[in-house]
Amino acid sequence: MAEPRVGRHRARFGDRRGLIAALPRFTPVVWRTLERVFVAVGFRFARQEGSHRSYVREGVSRPIVIPTYAEVPVFIIRNNLKTAGLSRDDYFRLLEQVH
Repeated sequence: MAEPRVGRHRARFGDRRGLIAALPRFTPVVWRTLERVFVAVGFRFARQEGSHRSYVREGVSRPIVIPTYAEVPVFIIRNNLKTAGLSRDDYFRLLEQVH
């Protein structure tokens, strides 16, 4: 008799929870830490309006905006990475360097 589909999948590919746990997880960070990450890849401070600081870099069409919050939410970090053309791996490598 044929084995159940789920059992075969787990036997062949392993349990997905192990893969997910191995990846670093995005967490909110202090704005100054996020600023150091983007400055490390060539962004420079352009201007500030209220609690929002804009950074620009040659070759990037839009500025990235970092709010001066004690904890910058994950969605803002991801949006800024996408705008800057940085990967998840780039971010975590840079985060280790600036700490």
